[in-house]
Amino acid sequence: MTRPGSRPPAHFLHLAGDHLGVVCDAGVAIVDRTVGAEAATVLWEVLNEGPDLGVFLAALGSVSRRTLLDLPPFAIALWSGPSTDRRTHLAARGTGFVASASGDTDHAVAGTGAATWSERTVDGAQRIAVRATPPGDAGDATPAAPPPALPIVSGVAAARRLHSPGWGRSGAGTDPAQALLDARARHPAPRPGGVARPSDASATLHRPLPPLPAPPEEGIGTTRLGSRGGPVRSGGTSSGPGALPSVACGQGHPNPPHRTTCRVCGVTVTRDVRPVVAPARGRMTVSTGEVVEIDAPVVVGRSPRADLLPGPAAARLVAVPEGHVSATHVEVRPDGWQVVALDKRSTNGTFLRRPDREPLRLRDEPVVLASGDVLDLGHGAWLSFDELA
Repeated sequence: MTRPGSRPPAHFLHLAGDHLGVVCDAGVAIVDRTVGAEAATVLWEVLNEGPDLGVFLAALGSVSRRTLLDLPPFAIALWSGPSTDRRTHLAARGTGFVASASGDTDHAVAGTGAATWSERTVDGAQRIAVRATPPGDAGDATPAAPPPALPIVSGVAAARRLHSPGWGRSGAGTDPAQALLDARARHPAPRPGGVARPSDASATLHRPLPPLPAPPEEGIGTTRLGSRGGPVRSGGTSSGPGALPSVACGQGHPNPPHRTTCRVCGVTVTRDVRPVVAPARGRMTVSTGEVVEIDAPVVVGRSPRADLLPGPAAARLVAVPEGHVSATHVEVRPDGWQVVALDKRSTNGTFLRRPDREPLRLRDEPVVLASGDVLDLGHGAWLSFDELA
């Protein structure tokens, strides 16, 4: 669900073009036209669940049948927090794709020349724009004096730029926060499950999700399915803060909403989205032979310590008793539906090995993992991953 206080302006403006623009409460994006309208609608559904760049990237890879290192071009802006101190996450990939945010100063990331994608976060931005400029065409390169564009509240539209009302104004005599409030008053935000109709309805696709149904309550002695279908003891209902939106296959394996096939058994999943208590998001096999279900943070090292982790989440400690492995070497943790890893400033480093890709040395920033990935700790010590979302 969209986080409280994260709503953008009540509408955006879109400039017609060949690519696909996506607008919802969590953010705006433009994706390459090769993705296709149906796949872009799936991305719209995913973004409606919240402002999570990792989930968007995983969904984009899934619908385009590409890996995270070979995604189609895109530009995206996601936000969270109240308008006075909103944090905006910008990312872009591909020639001519740019995401921008403007407040007291202007910020932008460009996909041109990026091996994977470029990204940054911006605090306090009040105006947003994402665009896809054809190579060699600088006509849309700056926000000044934008051409006329049509409003869109929520949905998917053929576009080459999306921007918030007031984008490109100098700000003289205008309070950006008040401009957003005025825009919202003129165009009330759609109610959950309702259809928001932009002026250019004929060029816009809409397939809004219905409100999530309340799941049956679970009492003492009830069970739910783990990532491999085995029973896992449940301590409450599946609609609390730890719940995740999920679709299921015929065997009941939970999957993220962007999946079309089950991550465990490979069969087709339904489009019936329901919240579930967060299941294991995958499985980690250690070179020692230990197998770990990833349903909480995991700290790996020669003598790992959980007290080095921020936050209250209980962590599982996995020992790899090798002299070259640092005491606390690497952390693996679930983040929404995805699984991320970060090196804990180990002495000899952690290398991500992905099929057909050059090894990547991890830093102390999270890196999204995929099924088939191997984290190499050196000298025969490793972690492998499967059944990831």
